[in-house]
Amino acid sequence: MSRPTAPALERGLALLETVAAASAPPTFNDLLRRSAWPKASVARLLGVLREAGYMEKDPRSGGYRVGPRAALLTGRLPVAERLRLLAEPVLEQLAGETGHTWLLLQFADLRAVCLAKATAESSIAMQPVGYVQPDLSRSPWGVLYFDAMDEAQQTTALSRMKDAAGFAQRQPQAVAYLRQHGFTYDDQTHLKHVRRLAAPIRSDGRLVAAVGVGANPLALPDDAAPALGRKLCAVADQLEHALTGVVAHDHDPAESA
Repeated sequence: MSRPTAPALERGLALLETVAAASAPPTFNDLLRRSAWPKASVARLLGVLREAGYMEKDPRSGGYRVGPRAALLTGRLPVAERLRLLAEPVLEQLAGETGHTWLLLQFADLRAVCLAKATAESSIAMQPVGYVQPDLSRSPWGVLYFDAMDEAQQTTALSRMKDAAGFAQRQPQAVAYLRQHGFTYDDQTHLKHVRRLAAPIRSDGRLVAAVGVGANPLALPDDAAPALGRKLCAVADQLEHALTGVVAHDHDPAESA
């Protein structure tokens, strides 16, 4: 008995596997070269996969990466990519609802990396996607990450800070606030006219990332911060539960200096 075939489906799956296995988002020409298929066929397959949500285009590189629907079918994607796929639509919705800037930050190698960002028309800029922050002393998410480190990691992190003494002095009060409210709050300490909050995302009890939000004091009065903080915690919990549902166990980013 001959094996049933579906050439278009097989080619589409092959493209998806190529993109998922790539260390960096491959461009259209990369996929064309690797597949050796007609240009029109590759373009048509990529269009179908993008339309269905199984693939998407990286706005920074122009290459292709696995889309959110495909992420739900596999646990092989890196934790950072799974988090980004889960968070991007949530952050976009929140930016539209609140008018603030929302961020997803991953913690790796004692640094905070911005994985995703959503802004509203009148919201503040904050840091770009891909920004790596080695100095954790200047952000509310730095408080989260530092608190999760062991003593040796904290020593290394302090050595990267311009104001290590000031951070060490502020950290106990910031952690006490975190324990009480579930999020951290920076009221213009480091950035003038910017209030920022952050809530942790954990996997199996281990800190892996944070959701952050920022706004100017006119858009975010001090008395509105607690309510926004509760919303932030709910979002972090939502992403944490979604992440737990789709991931296998990952290496704890706070384990390597």
